[in-house]
Amino acid sequence: MSATAYDVAIVGAGPAGGTCAWYLARAGARVALLERQVFPRDKICGDAICSRAQIHLSRMGALQQIMDNDEGHPAAIGGMVSPGGVVAIGNSTAHIASWPVIAIRRIHMDHRIVLAAQAAGAELIERFDTSDANLDRRTGIWTIRSSAGTVIRARALVAADGANSRLARGWGW
Repeated sequence: MSATAYDVAIVGAGPAGGTCAWYLARAGARVALLERQVFPRDKICGDAICSRAQIHLSRMGALQQIMDNDEGHPAAIGGMVSPGGVVAIGNSTAHIASWPVIAIRRIHMDHRIVLAAQAAGAELIERFDTSDANLDRRTGIWTIRSSAGTVIRARALVAADGANSRLARGWGW
C-alpha cells in the first residue's frame, strides 16, 4: 500500500495509458501506471500506427527504437476498394512528413511505450487487476484496489483500461 498518494494513477498501460503516463511524468507528476498483465504482453488489435500517433511515439523516443529494432514496417502505399468497385490506391508520402502507416505488433509497441513512460519517471505496477476505485470527496484522494488486495492512492485517476472499461462500467458509464 502506498503511504503517500501519487499525483495520478492510470489504470491500463496500453498505448493510451502509457502515453498519458509519459506526458504526465515528463511534466513532473508522480505517476502510478497500473497494468493487469506483465510486459511484454501481446494483444491482437490495433497494430497500425497512423502519422499522428507517430508524432507522439517520436517524442517519446519509442518510434526510433521500434524502427531500429525492425519491429515496425512502414506502408507507403495503401488505399481502399469500395463495395461498388471504386478503387482508391496511392502513395501519400510526398504529402506528409512521415510514413502514412507503420504496421507493428502490439507486443512491441505497447512495451516500447511503457519503457518510455518508465524512463520518464512513471512507476509501472504490473499484475494489478483493478477491482474498484473510489473517491473520498472530503480529501480528494482516490483509492484504487486490486483483486489481490493491493491499494494505491492518487489525487487523480485516469481510466485507460480499454473500450470496454471495467472501471467505467462499474461507475455506470
